[in-house]
Amino acid sequence: MFERRQFLALTGAGALAGMFPSILRAQAALPNGYPASYQEIVEASRSEPNLLMYGGVAPAQMTRLFDGFKKLYPWLSVDYLEGDNYGVIERYLNEVGTGSPTASLIFAAAPDAWLNLITRNEVLDYASPETPAYADHASSPHPGLYTGGGDPVVFMWNSLVVPENLRPTRFEDMVEVVRSHPEIFNGKLTSYGAHLTGFGYSVHYTLAKHHGDKIWDWYGVVGPQTRYERSMGTMIEKTLSGEYALAYLAANQSARVAVQDPSVADILGISYTLDGCPISVRGLGITKSGKSPNAARLMLDYLLSRDGQIAYASAGKLPARMDIRQEELDGADIRSSFVEHLGEANVLPIGYDPEMPKQYETFVAKWKAANGIA
Repeated sequence: MFERRQFLALTGAGALAGMFPSILRAQAALPNGYPASYQEIVEASRSEPNLLMYGGVAPAQMTRLFDGFKKLYPWLSVDYLEGDNYGVIERYLNEVGTGSPTASLIFAAAPDAWLNLITRNEVLDYASPETPAYADHASSPHPGLYTGGGDPVVFMWNSLVVPENLRPTRFEDMVEVVRSHPEIFNGKLTSYGAHLTGFGYSVHYTLAKHHGDKIWDWYGVVGPQTRYERSMGTMIEKTLSGEYALAYLAANQSARVAVQDPSVADILGISYTLDGCPISVRGLGITKSGKSPNAARLMLDYLLSRDGQIAYASAGKLPARMDIRQEELDGADIRSSFVEHLGEANVLPIGYDPEMPKQYETFVAKWKAANGIA
Protein backbone atom coordinates (compact mmCIF):
# COMPACT_ATOMS: atom_id res chain seq x y z
CA MET A 1 0.00 0.00 0.00
CA PHE A 2 1.45 3.32 -1.07
CA GLU A 3 0.57 6.65 0.42
CA ARG A 4 0.78 9.60 -1.92
CA ARG A 5 2.24 12.74 -0.40
CA GLN A 6 3.07 15.88 -2.33
CA PHE A 7 5.72 18.22 -0.99
CA LEU A 8 7.20 21.49 -2.13
CA ALA A 9 4.15 22.54 -4.10
CA LEU A 10 4.68 26.12 -5.25
CA THR A 11 1.22 27.38 -6.04
CA GLY A 12 1.13 29.47 -9.18
CA ALA A 13 4.79 28.89 -9.98
CA GLY A 14 4.17 28.99 -13.69
CA ALA A 15 2.37 32.33 -13.48
CA LEU A 16 5.13 33.80 -11.31
CA ALA A 17 7.76 32.65 -13.76
CA GLY A 18 5.96 34.45 -16.55
CA MET A 19 5.59 37.69 -14.58
CA PHE A 20 8.95 37.73 -12.78
CA PRO A 21 11.33 35.31 -14.53
CA SER A 22 14.44 37.13 -13.36
CA ILE A 23 13.37 36.86 -9.72
CA LEU A 24 12.87 33.11 -9.80
CA ARG A 25 15.99 32.44 -11.84
CA ALA A 26 18.11 34.54 -9.51
CA GLN A 27 17.37 32.05 -6.71
CA ALA A 28 19.19 29.24 -8.54
CA ALA A 29 22.73 29.95 -7.36
CA LEU A 30 25.02 26.99 -7.88
CA PRO A 31 26.29 25.14 -4.81
CA ASN A 32 29.89 25.88 -3.89
CA GLY A 33 32.40 23.85 -5.86
CA TYR A 34 29.99 22.78 -8.61
CA PRO A 35 31.16 23.29 -12.22
CA ALA A 36 29.66 26.12 -14.26
CA SER A 37 28.20 23.50 -16.62
CA TYR A 38 25.88 22.42 -13.79
CA GLN A 39 23.74 25.43 -14.69
CA GLU A 40 22.58 23.45 -17.73
CA ILE A 41 21.00 20.86 -15.42
CA VAL A 42 19.36 23.58 -13.37
CA GLU A 43 17.88 25.27 -16.45
CA ALA A 44 16.71 21.99 -18.00
CA SER A 45 14.80 21.14 -14.82
CA ARG A 46 12.53 24.16 -15.29
CA SER A 47 10.68 22.58 -18.20
CA GLU A 48 10.20 19.14 -16.60
CA PRO A 49 7.07 17.83 -14.86
CA ASN A 50 6.96 17.38 -11.08
CA LEU A 51 9.74 15.19 -9.75
CA LEU A 52 8.21 11.84 -8.85
CA MET A 53 10.32 10.17 -6.14
CA TYR A 54 9.78 6.76 -4.53
CA GLY A 55 11.28 5.92 -1.15
CA GLY A 56 11.19 3.71 1.89
CA VAL A 57 11.40 6.57 4.40
CA ALA A 58 8.29 8.00 6.06
CA PRO A 59 7.27 11.37 4.57
CA ALA A 60 7.46 13.11 7.95
CA GLN A 61 11.14 12.14 8.14
CA MET A 62 11.84 13.75 4.77
CA THR A 63 10.19 17.12 5.44
CA ARG A 64 13.32 19.02 6.46
CA LEU A 65 15.19 17.64 3.46
CA PHE A 66 12.44 18.74 1.10
CA ASP A 67 12.25 22.16 2.72
CA GLY A 68 15.95 22.69 2.08
CA PHE A 69 15.56 21.56 -1.52
CA LYS A 70 12.70 24.02 -2.02
CA LYS A 71 14.89 26.93 -0.94
CA LEU A 72 17.43 26.03 -3.61
CA TYR A 73 14.99 25.31 -6.45
CA PRO A 74 11.67 27.02 -5.68
CA TRP A 75 10.11 26.28 -9.08
CA LEU A 76 10.30 22.53 -8.54
CA SER A 77 7.57 20.40 -7.01
CA VAL A 78 8.15 16.91 -5.64
CA ASP A 79 5.62 14.12 -5.46
CA TYR A 80 6.95 11.62 -2.92
CA LEU A 81 5.45 8.14 -2.65
CA GLU A 82 6.39 6.07 0.38
CA GLY A 83 6.31 2.31 0.42
CA ASP A 84 8.23 -0.79 1.43
CA ASN A 85 11.84 -0.51 0.26
CA TYR A 86 11.47 -3.50 -2.04
CA GLY A 87 7.93 -2.54 -2.96
CA VAL A 88 8.89 0.82 -4.44
CA ILE A 89 11.35 -0.82 -6.82
CA GLU A 90 8.80 -3.46 -7.74
CA ARG A 91 6.28 -0.69 -8.39
CA TYR A 92 8.75 1.08 -10.66
CA LEU A 93 9.37 -2.07 -12.71
CA ASN A 94 5.63 -2.74 -13.01
CA GLU A 95 5.05 0.79 -14.28
CA VAL A 96 7.90 0.50 -16.77
CA GLY A 97 6.34 -2.72 -18.02
CA THR A 98 2.94 -1.10 -18.57
CA GLY A 99 4.26 2.20 -19.90
CA SER A 100 2.78 4.14 -16.95
CA PRO A 101 4.29 7.34 -15.50
CA THR A 102 6.89 6.37 -12.94
CA ALA A 103 9.57 7.63 -10.58
CA SER A 104 12.61 9.57 -11.74
CA LEU A 105 14.43 9.01 -8.43
CA ILE A 106 14.40 6.07 -5.98
CA PHE A 107 15.74 6.08 -2.42
CA ALA A 108 15.49 2.60 -0.97
CA ALA A 109 17.38 0.09 1.16
CA ALA A 110 16.98 -2.96 -1.06
CA PRO A 111 20.41 -4.10 -2.32
CA ASP A 112 19.37 -7.15 -4.31
CA ALA A 113 16.47 -5.22 -5.88
CA TRP A 114 18.96 -2.54 -6.96
CA LEU A 115 21.08 -5.26 -8.55
CA ASN A 116 18.01 -6.29 -10.49
CA LEU A 117 17.47 -2.72 -11.69
CA ILE A 118 21.09 -2.51 -12.81
CA THR A 119 20.82 -5.80 -14.68
CA ARG A 120 17.77 -4.40 -16.46
CA ASN A 121 19.70 -1.22 -17.36
CA GLU A 122 17.23 0.96 -15.47
CA VAL A 123 19.71 3.08 -13.45
CA LEU A 124 21.07 6.23 -15.08
CA ASP A 125 24.86 6.56 -15.15
CA TYR A 126 25.33 9.91 -13.41
CA ALA A 127 28.50 11.33 -11.85
CA SER A 128 27.41 13.57 -9.00
CA PRO A 129 29.61 16.55 -8.05
CA GLU A 130 29.32 15.19 -4.49
CA THR A 131 31.05 11.90 -5.38
CA PRO A 132 34.47 12.84 -3.87
CA ALA A 133 32.87 13.04 -0.41
CA TYR A 134 31.84 9.38 -0.56
CA ALA A 135 34.77 7.03 -0.13
CA ASP A 136 32.41 4.06 0.06
CA HIS A 137 31.02 4.79 -3.39
CA ALA A 138 33.70 2.53 -4.86
CA SER A 139 31.71 -0.42 -3.49
CA SER A 140 28.67 0.50 -5.58
CA PRO A 141 27.95 -1.90 -8.44
CA HIS A 142 27.00 0.98 -10.76
CA PRO A 143 28.46 4.49 -11.23
CA GLY A 144 24.99 6.05 -10.91
CA LEU A 145 24.04 4.30 -7.66
CA TYR A 146 24.93 6.14 -4.44
CA THR A 147 24.55 5.56 -0.72
CA GLY A 148 22.33 8.29 0.70
CA GLY A 149 22.15 6.87 4.21
CA GLY A 150 22.43 3.83 6.40
CA ASP A 151 20.11 2.35 8.98
CA PRO A 152 21.55 0.07 11.70
CA VAL A 153 19.43 -2.57 13.40
CA VAL A 154 18.73 -2.41 17.12
CA PHE A 155 17.30 -4.18 20.12
CA MET A 156 14.10 -2.53 21.33
CA TRP A 157 12.45 -3.48 24.61
CA ASN A 158 9.57 -2.56 26.86
CA SER A 159 11.24 -1.11 29.96
CA LEU A 160 8.20 -1.93 32.09
CA VAL A 161 8.51 -5.61 31.21
CA VAL A 162 12.26 -6.22 30.84
CA PRO A 163 14.39 -5.45 33.95
CA GLU A 164 17.47 -3.35 33.36
CA ASN A 165 19.88 -6.24 33.97
CA LEU A 166 18.18 -8.29 31.22
CA ARG A 167 18.26 -5.69 28.45
CA PRO A 168 20.69 -7.05 25.83
CA THR A 169 23.27 -5.17 23.84
CA ARG A 170 24.75 -8.24 22.13
CA PHE A 171 23.00 -11.00 20.21
CA GLU A 172 24.80 -13.65 22.24
CA ASP A 173 23.61 -11.97 25.47
CA MET A 174 20.04 -11.97 24.19
CA VAL A 175 20.21 -15.71 23.62
CA GLU A 176 21.28 -16.25 27.24
CA VAL A 177 18.62 -14.03 28.82
CA VAL A 178 15.92 -15.66 26.70
CA ARG A 179 17.15 -19.10 27.70
CA SER A 180 17.38 -18.17 31.39
CA HIS A 181 14.16 -16.19 31.79
CA PRO A 182 11.30 -17.91 29.99
CA GLU A 183 8.82 -16.18 32.32
CA ILE A 184 9.65 -12.89 30.59
CA PHE A 185 10.55 -13.81 27.02
CA ASN A 186 8.74 -16.98 25.99
CA GLY A 187 6.48 -16.09 23.07
CA LYS A 188 7.21 -12.40 23.55
CA LEU A 189 10.04 -11.79 21.10
CA THR A 190 9.61 -10.21 17.68
CA SER A 191 11.77 -9.55 14.64
CA TYR A 192 11.64 -9.33 10.87
CA GLY A 193 11.33 -12.77 9.31
CA ALA A 194 13.86 -13.84 6.70
CA HIS A 195 10.96 -15.65 5.03
CA LEU A 196 8.61 -12.65 5.03
CA THR A 197 10.44 -9.58 3.71
CA GLY A 198 13.47 -8.76 1.61
CA PHE A 199 14.80 -6.58 4.42
CA GLY A 200 14.40 -9.43 6.90
CA TYR A 201 16.26 -11.79 4.62
CA SER A 202 19.15 -9.38 4.05
CA VAL A 203 19.55 -8.69 7.78
CA HIS A 204 19.58 -12.35 8.82
CA TYR A 205 21.81 -13.30 5.89
CA THR A 206 24.35 -10.62 6.87
CA LEU A 207 24.28 -11.57 10.55
CA ALA A 208 24.79 -15.26 9.76
CA LYS A 209 27.82 -14.48 7.59
CA HIS A 210 29.32 -12.55 10.50
CA HIS A 211 28.74 -15.08 13.29
CA GLY A 212 29.19 -18.31 11.33
CA ASP A 213 27.86 -21.69 12.44
CA LYS A 214 27.10 -20.71 16.04
CA ILE A 215 24.23 -18.51 14.83
CA TRP A 216 22.18 -21.61 14.03
CA ASP A 217 22.28 -22.77 17.65
CA TRP A 218 21.32 -19.27 18.79
CA TYR A 219 18.36 -19.26 16.43
CA GLY A 220 17.32 -22.57 17.96
CA VAL A 221 16.86 -20.74 21.28
CA VAL A 222 15.22 -17.48 20.19
CA GLY A 223 13.36 -18.61 17.07
CA PRO A 224 10.63 -20.66 18.81
CA GLN A 225 9.92 -17.69 21.11
CA THR A 226 9.68 -15.18 18.24
CA ARG A 227 6.63 -13.93 16.36
CA TYR A 228 7.76 -12.41 13.08
CA GLU A 229 6.41 -9.17 11.66
CA ARG A 230 6.64 -7.40 8.32
CA SER A 231 6.69 -3.80 9.57
CA MET A 232 8.45 -1.80 12.24
CA GLY A 233 5.26 0.06 13.02
CA THR A 234 3.63 -3.16 14.22
CA MET A 235 6.70 -4.07 16.29
CA ILE A 236 6.66 -0.68 18.02
CA GLU A 237 2.93 -0.79 18.71
CA LYS A 238 3.00 -4.28 20.19
CA THR A 239 6.17 -3.66 22.20
CA LEU A 240 4.63 -0.52 23.67
CA SER A 241 1.52 -2.47 24.69
CA GLY A 242 3.61 -5.21 26.32
CA GLU A 243 2.48 -7.87 23.88
CA TYR A 244 6.15 -8.13 22.97
CA ALA A 245 8.89 -7.77 25.57
CA LEU A 246 11.79 -7.46 23.13
CA ALA A 247 12.40 -6.87 19.43
CA TYR A 248 15.70 -7.80 17.81
CA LEU A 249 17.18 -6.86 14.45
CA ALA A 250 14.64 -4.03 14.41
CA ALA A 251 14.99 -0.97 12.18
CA ASN A 252 16.73 1.82 14.03
CA GLN A 253 15.18 4.82 12.29
CA SER A 254 11.57 4.21 13.33
CA ALA A 255 12.54 3.31 16.89
CA ARG A 256 14.63 6.47 17.27
CA VAL A 257 11.78 8.63 16.06
CA ALA A 258 9.30 6.87 18.36
CA VAL A 259 11.32 7.54 21.51
CA GLN A 260 11.39 11.26 20.75
CA ASP A 261 7.83 11.27 22.07
CA PRO A 262 8.12 11.78 25.86
CA SER A 263 5.19 9.44 26.49
CA VAL A 264 7.05 6.69 24.64
CA ALA A 265 10.58 7.38 25.87
CA ASP A 266 9.76 6.08 29.36
CA ILE A 267 8.54 2.77 27.95
CA LEU A 268 10.75 1.89 24.99
CA GLY A 269 14.50 1.30 25.28
CA ILE A 270 16.95 0.89 22.40
CA SER A 271 20.46 -0.47 21.94
CA TYR A 272 22.64 -1.22 18.94
CA THR A 273 23.61 -4.85 18.43
CA LEU A 274 27.20 -4.51 19.58
CA ASP A 275 28.54 -7.94 18.61
CA GLY A 276 27.56 -7.54 14.97
CA CYS A 277 25.22 -4.83 13.71
CA PRO A 278 23.83 -5.14 10.18
CA ILE A 279 23.37 -1.72 8.63
CA SER A 280 21.16 -1.33 5.59
CA VAL A 281 22.61 0.67 2.73
CA ARG A 282 19.95 3.08 1.47
CA GLY A 283 20.59 3.28 -2.26
CA LEU A 284 19.89 6.43 -4.25
CA GLY A 285 19.68 6.42 -8.01
CA ILE A 286 18.10 8.14 -11.01
CA THR A 287 15.95 5.91 -13.18
CA LYS A 288 16.09 5.54 -16.94
CA SER A 289 12.31 5.74 -17.41
CA GLY A 290 11.34 8.75 -15.30
CA LYS A 291 10.24 11.99 -16.96
CA SER A 292 12.25 14.43 -14.79
CA PRO A 293 15.90 13.34 -15.00
CA ASN A 294 17.33 16.81 -14.39
CA ALA A 295 15.16 17.50 -11.36
CA ALA A 296 16.22 14.05 -10.15
CA ARG A 297 19.89 15.03 -10.55
CA LEU A 298 19.28 18.14 -8.46
CA MET A 299 17.57 16.17 -5.68
CA LEU A 300 20.21 13.43 -5.69
CA ASP A 301 22.99 15.99 -5.41
CA TYR A 302 21.23 17.89 -2.63
CA LEU A 303 20.60 14.71 -0.61
CA LEU A 304 24.29 13.82 -0.94
CA SER A 305 25.48 17.33 -0.02
CA ARG A 306 26.49 18.31 3.53
CA ASP A 307 23.37 20.40 4.00
CA GLY A 308 21.16 17.67 2.59
CA GLN A 309 22.74 14.98 4.75
CA ILE A 310 22.28 17.08 7.89
CA ALA A 311 18.64 17.71 6.98
CA TYR A 312 18.06 14.01 6.28
CA ALA A 313 19.82 12.78 9.43
CA SER A 314 17.99 15.26 11.67
CA ALA A 315 15.05 12.83 11.79
CA GLY A 316 17.02 10.06 13.51
CA LYS A 317 18.96 8.76 10.52
CA LEU A 318 22.64 7.91 10.23
CA PRO A 319 24.24 10.13 7.57
CA ALA A 320 26.36 8.53 4.88
CA ARG A 321 28.90 11.36 4.66
CA MET A 322 31.96 11.19 6.87
CA ASP A 323 32.37 14.97 7.25
CA ILE A 324 29.23 15.59 9.32
CA ARG A 325 29.92 16.57 12.95
CA GLN A 326 27.87 15.33 15.89
CA GLU A 327 27.10 18.86 17.06
CA GLU A 328 25.42 19.46 13.70
CA LEU A 329 22.96 16.71 14.66
CA ASP A 330 22.45 17.74 18.29
CA GLY A 331 24.89 15.07 19.44
CA ALA A 332 23.28 12.18 17.55
CA ASP A 333 25.44 9.48 16.03
CA ILE A 334 27.35 10.10 12.84
CA ARG A 335 29.13 7.42 10.85
CA SER A 336 32.46 7.81 12.64
CA SER A 337 30.95 7.77 16.16
CA PHE A 338 28.85 4.75 15.24
CA VAL A 339 31.94 2.86 14.05
CA GLU A 340 33.88 3.93 17.13
CA HIS A 341 31.08 2.72 19.42
CA LEU A 342 30.83 -0.74 17.86
CA GLY A 343 34.31 -1.29 16.45
CA GLU A 344 34.90 -1.60 12.71
CA ALA A 345 34.64 -5.40 12.77
CA ASN A 346 31.10 -5.25 14.18
CA VAL A 347 29.72 -2.81 11.60
CA LEU A 348 28.11 -5.01 8.95
CA PRO A 349 26.98 -3.07 5.85
CA ILE A 350 24.35 -4.94 3.87
CA GLY A 351 26.08 -4.36 0.58
CA TYR A 352 25.45 -5.36 -3.00
CA ASP A 353 26.55 -8.97 -2.65
CA PRO A 354 25.65 -10.78 -5.92
CA GLU A 355 25.52 -14.06 -3.99
CA MET A 356 22.76 -12.84 -1.66
CA PRO A 357 19.85 -13.21 -4.14
CA LYS A 358 21.28 -16.51 -5.40
CA GLN A 359 21.36 -17.96 -1.88
CA TYR A 360 17.80 -17.01 -0.96
CA GLU A 361 16.08 -20.41 -1.16
CA THR A 362 18.94 -22.33 0.44
CA PHE A 363 19.44 -19.82 3.24
CA VAL A 364 15.75 -19.38 4.08
CA ALA A 365 15.22 -23.16 4.23
CA LYS A 366 18.12 -23.49 6.69
CA TRP A 367 16.97 -20.43 8.66
CA LYS A 368 13.41 -21.75 8.98
CA ALA A 369 14.64 -25.12 10.18
CA ALA A 370 16.89 -23.51 12.82
CA ASN A 371 14.08 -21.24 14.04
CA GLY A 372 11.54 -24.04 14.26
CA ILE A 373 9.34 -22.77 11.43
CA ALA A 374 7.52 -25.39 9.40
